Amino acid sequence: MIRRTILVVATVALSVMAGIHSSRAQSTATIVMRPGLVVIGNIYGGINTAGQNIGDYQSINRFIDISGGGFRYSFRLTSPTPIAGTESVSVNDVKNAANCIMYTGNGDATRAGWTSWLRISDQTFESLRTGAVTPFEWNGPDTPRSLRKIGEDDLPVLINEHRVKLHTLRVQTPDGGTLWINDDPGFPMVLKIAVKWKFVITSINDPSTTNRSLIEGLQRGGSTTTHAILFAFDSAQLTDESKSVLDAVADYLRSAPGVRLQVQGHTDNIGGAQFNLDLSQKRAAAVKAYLIAKGIAASRLTAKGYGYGVPVADNATPEGRSLNRRVVFVTSAQ
Repeated sequence: MIRRTILVVATVALSVMAGIHSSRAQSTATIVMRPGLVVIGNIYGGINTAGQNIGDYQSINRFIDISGGGFRYSFRLTSPTPIAGTESVSVNDVKNAANCIMYTGNGDATRAGWTSWLRISDQTFESLRTGAVTPFEWNGPDTPRSLRKIGEDDLPVLINEHRVKLHTLRVQTPDGGTLWINDDPGFPMVLKIAVKWKFVITSINDPSTTNRSLIEGLQRGGSTTTHAILFAFDSAQLTDESKSVLDAVADYLRSAPGVRLQVQGHTDNIGGAQFNLDLSQKRAAAVKAYLIAKGIAASRLTAKGYGYGVPVADNATPEGRSLNRRVVFVTSAQ
């Protein structure tokens, strides 16, 4: 049997030190690895190992363990690539590996001598920092063979619902592709890729932090926005990662019986106005249905979709589109 293989963005969960810790004259944030945290990435024009186009999908990744200098994380891809698995990276590979797992099927993606591009090796990172041509391969037909630093950039990333910037090394492949790597020896993570396919990390969430902030926003009243409620690509199907957020909202509503809640769905502009208006309404309705299933009276909930009619960022970029895909909760008294 031929095992189906696809591009997987193998990203480890991160946390922001002391909430969001700024560095570089307070202009950028610093991140560190931490168990239980979630990293979300979007792939555009993804391909398989045969070079065939798969399409657009989302990569949802959760760090499981850090021990002995190595790490282990889980990954899950949304439709049209419903694949899930784990990878473990040893301390030796964290230090020295020049190879990164990029394409995988279901199950365990662990390979001795390989790391994940969520955390390139110390040796690779330090070589790139010097500007040297650095050996670097991934396990696909489009492996770059080497990388070389050509500049530095600050990239925006949504961390615990705050938009911050991470300083990166901008590195280039021999055929002109570009990768952006977090400029931190403690966690040199690939944040963005532009080759035959495109990838960008759109959010990094500590569920306990984001859930607490969301509930505090509901308690203050008015409107509260979250990007931690996730759906399958171009779908109203809630992902498993959304459940802890929605469970926290249901718990709050049970504790505050005098509060009504409007659920607003917002999308990016990919797919046209009517498609996104319908999609946003279905997504808002899916959130409402989940809360009703958790015991919240339907009379306390309304759902409304806005499509891409109320953007908060530029839809011309993947980063902007990720900010526009959101759920907004608006509270009022009964």
